[in-house]
Parts: sequence; C-alpha cells; structure tokens
Amino acid sequence: MKKIIVQVRDKTKVLKIKEYSKVIYVSKFMNTIGIEIRDEDLYKLDEDENVISHHESQEGTFQINSVI
Repeated sequence: MKKIIVQVRDKTKVLKIKEYSKVIYVSKFMNTIGIEIRDEDLYKLDEDENVISHHESQEGTFQINSVI
C-alpha cells in the first residue's frame, strides 16, 4: 500500500476513487485528497478523468502543492 496525494478537479466526486483505494483525508480548502492504494491499482489514477495529478506522500517533509 502506498500513500498518495491526489489533486482532483472536484473533491465531491471521489466515489470512483473509493472503489479502488481508501480515502484518508479530503482537504477543506484545496481540491486535494489523500489516499492509500495498492501498487497494482496506481494506473487507475491516470485513467480517472477527475484526477489532475498525483504523487507519493513523504513522511516528515514539507510538501507544497503547486499553484496553477
């Protein structure tokens, strides 16, 4: 299992992501969610139209979300 930070177009539409991962948190202020996902299901994030980008979470480091 990997912890992934996902930037989505609409954070209210995460039902499809919940089908193949576990949602850990949903940001109150940004369209960002945190999930746990199996390695073999990572490709599904690339196929999801609601997903803008994703990267693996890193423990103990300050992570900045890029502003578009």
